[in-house]
Amino acid sequence: MVDLAKIQSFHDKTFDELSEPIDLLENTGAAFITHPGLRGISKSYTADELVGTITQDDMKMLILPADLTGAVAPIPKEGDRITWRGNQLAVMSVDKSTRSIQGTVLTYVLRVRG
Repeated sequence: MVDLAKIQSFHDKTFDELSEPIDLLENTGAAFITHPGLRGISKSYTADELVGTITQDDMKMLILPADLTGAVAPIPKEGDRITWRGNQLAVMSVDKSTRSIQGTVLTYVLRVRG
């Protein structure tokens, strides 16, 4: 049996050690709502991952769902933006399944460009 609490705790500790501060700018269609103070881990795509619409300018940004809090916690989506190291990056896609266990999303994997 999978101990989901242990896995989530491991993810949280990993983010504490490896992440950088980022902000999610949620696109409402009329404006962007800033969700500050999130933790993100950036990763480059490997050469064999550059397929379809993924380009060398793209990168992965990992975000913990637990960092997205509030009365209505946002779920990252295409069209949102990320502020990272002073730069705004466009969210091109969001993978909610690769890093999920038993229907629980452990980490959102965003493909960002900018």
